[in-house]
Amino acid sequence: MRVFIGFREIAGICAGLRSGFDELGVRSTFLERDPHPFTYGTADDWKLMRWIRSAEEGARMARKRGGRLRYYLSAGWCGLLKRLLFVRAAFTHDVFVFLYRDSFSTSRPHAELKWLRRLGRKTVFIFVGSDIRPPYMDRSGFEDRDGHPIGTTVLLERTSQRRKAIAEIEREASLIIACPFYSQFLTRKAMNFHCLGIPSRIVAHEPRSDGDGDGDEAESNDLLRVLHAPSVPSIKGTALIRRTIERLKAGGVGVDYRELHGVPNDQVLGALRNCDLTIDQMYSDTPLAGFATEAAQAGKPSVVGGYGWDRIQSAIPERYLPPSIRCHPDELEEKLRWAEEHRDEVQRIGAKAKAFVNQHLSAKSTAERLLAAIQGDAGPDWFFDPRDVEYECGAGVRPFNIALMVDAMVDAGGSAVLGLEDKPRLRDGLLRMRDRFTSKSDTGKREDFEEAIRRIRMLEKRIAALEDEMNEKDDKLSNFRGMIERRDRTIEKLQRSRRR
Repeated sequence: MRVFIGFREIAGICAGLRSGFDELGVRSTFLERDPHPFTYGTADDWKLMRWIRSAEEGARMARKRGGRLRYYLSAGWCGLLKRLLFVRAAFTHDVFVFLYRDSFSTSRPHAELKWLRRLGRKTVFIFVGSDIRPPYMDRSGFEDRDGHPIGTTVLLERTSQRRKAIAEIEREASLIIACPFYSQFLTRKAMNFHCLGIPSRIVAHEPRSDGDGDGDEAESNDLLRVLHAPSVPSIKGTALIRRTIERLKAGGVGVDYRELHGVPNDQVLGALRNCDLTIDQMYSDTPLAGFATEAAQAGKPSVVGGYGWDRIQSAIPERYLPPSIRCHPDELEEKLRWAEEHRDEVQRIGAKAKAFVNQHLSAKSTAERLLAAIQGDAGPDWFFDPRDVEYECGAGVRPFNIALMVDAMVDAGGSAVLGLEDKPRLRDGLLRMRDRFTSKSDTGKREDFEEAIRRIRMLEKRIAALEDEMNEKDDKLSNFRGMIERRDRTIEKLQRSRRR
């Protein structure tokens, strides 16, 4: 058997599966469409893949500069290369594992899946959240790249397109893996992602002893050392985390807070050795995502905020339920105060998390479970029926954000536009949430609510602008101090030369 893995790395899943297959002696190929900014590594370097990247870049540059002929030539060449890549992979591999709805071609992936099925190949799609979650329940789904809400028309179109894309994959894929809590658009039984897990392949750095490090680290040993490493701060609730940390410090709670963003994965792993616990995210629908898994591997517990933890926990088989410090987003300050006062319990939770990762999430054991599911030897509790999904709180957002999106969509096209006609309980739950937050029975209250939301968004933008301005001033002050130091050194040199 030979396994093909592609084309987008998420949280080190592809690299971990590749490592696990290597341990099992299963031949595998891992190709990335674009190198991951966090440099998880281990992807194969096929010349054909390099040519595709070059052709895609040529097409992007031609479109940007307005060169229509060059764009069509680059795009046509890129399409031909992708077909050659598909043919080569199809005749040299038996199993295909795709992440993030990404196949060989972004234009007609369902056609490729049909050909793979006709050739007797098995295809697996691993969904990780934002690639399958309804756009109106996901911040990245109803905001643009600058954090501004998209219009209702665009949201309706995006919801319909995602629903159709998932339906096409469901018709052709051999196996689908997803969490129940973001599977609102699935219609067929799927493997519970928590029964697979995020494979842990890197040996984490061991914690330093208290005597190691520089003076600043020694001074912070009595503080609760908290690490937060958001991939996308707006989705992870970083603004709420920062405000909570500032309140704790103002109240005299000893917290040493460190935040990393946009840095290589190795740097994050190194920072884990000098913290007591991590804050993963505030609006999650999973108890142990990528960063929290890395923290667990290092023996550090993670605080994970979210809604409806009782429902989430009941949908995960008990032996696959990972240890973490779960809380409602509004309870973050209380949880951190508790952690500061109960250091021994925090360490015990970290030890349990590390034991869980070692037992269930090693690269080898994760790859073994995936192969078992592909070959039809899955455990009896590995699969779930998406028709039982009733979780409406989404991820990266508060419920009132979802209520506003649902309200706008339903006003524009009725409840059918939500794409949940096959899940009436979930649909009705969203409509009740809409009524609860938007006060449909009281127009005046609804208008006041919407005005408050607009003011909150304006304040958040002003806060972000002020933070950027403060950072810029800090940089200028640092540069000014450097100039003074260089001036003083130059004066000192002149004085020494005169004395000579």
